[in-house]
Amino acid sequence: EVEDAADGRSPTAVILEPARDLCEQTHECVLSFSRYFDGPALHAALFVGGVDASAQMRSLRGGVDIVCATPGRLWDLVMGGKLRLGGVQFFVLDEADRLLDTGNLDTILKIYEKLPKIGRTGGRLQTLLFSATLHTTEVKALAERITQRASLVDLKGKDAVPETVHHVVLRVDPSKDSLWHR
Repeated sequence: EVEDAADGRSPTAVILEPARDLCEQTHECVLSFSRYFDGPALHAALFVGGVDASAQMRSLRGGVDIVCATPGRLWDLVMGGKLRLGGVQFFVLDEADRLLDTGNLDTILKIYEKLPKIGRTGGRLQTLLFSATLHTTEVKALAERITQRASLVDLKGKDAVPETVHHVVLRVDPSKDSLWHR
């Protein structure tokens, strides 16, 4: 069952974080990026446990574009009819390994089931998983379950830097060393 976004309460993007502090940090980044959007303005909301939900609900007034949330709080809002997911086009699982380590798999899957797989404009739901350890069995299994034709972007790899490469840092004060310019 996919919920309709006709009442304007459905975000375009949902970002799930495993912990309140990470969620708050991501939300702050979204807010700082949103300053560069003139019109229409970009509205973001933060939903985490341990905080009065009614205060968080005020951020939904007038609609919201991006939601940063912990899985439990987001699920509570969805089940309570306070937040609809019918307009979500981007589903982001940040720190996917930690989301799974903290026992959120069932909640993530329930949230995923509420998301439209094909949006109103015909676009497919884009699901993104970010993790320092994408190679774990659990993260791979989740990716296979909630993505279609997934692409893995590995910025580190198993052997990011060969053992034959040695790193050196040399601090240069340009005001004291004029050899670097002509």
